[in-house]
Amino acid sequence: ARELLRIGAPHVAMFDAGTYSSLASGPGGVEVFVRAGSDQLDENAIVAFPVNGTTRHYFNKASTVRIGSSDSTLTPHSFRNPPHFMSFLFKGATRHSAVDEVEAVLSHLFLHKNVAPFQCRRLIQRFVTSNPSPTYIRRCAEAFTSGEHD
Repeated sequence: ARELLRIGAPHVAMFDAGTYSSLASGPGGVEVFVRAGSDQLDENAIVAFPVNGTTRHYFNKASTVRIGSSDSTLTPHSFRNPPHFMSFLFKGATRHSAVDEVEAVLSHLFLHKNVAPFQCRRLIQRFVTSNPSPTYIRRCAEAFTSGEHD
């Protein structure tokens, strides 16, 4: 289920006290938080997952936009929505919401599955060898993702 949740959320403690309450805890440290006074698992719900020794928080929102369909003249395409917390009109935007936005975008980019192999290949080419083996890139990417190496 974690693969479906892609829009980062701030830690529940970042909200005013009483804004969110715990709805359920699951195996492996998964926890679900809903807005206070609601027992609904809606788009405002936050799901917390342990990932590589830290806890990641995600909104319960779909982040893929699909345009076109098989019965139209448009070719079907899909793309991911970037996460955002600030209003596009900047009404009520605060420094806190700007920091949340930057953190979410950086996490969104840094945690993408292609970042580690891409960066490792470039670093190996720059500092070690111009033609690294796929095994070398994979081992480097695993160390990049986990934060640990041998």
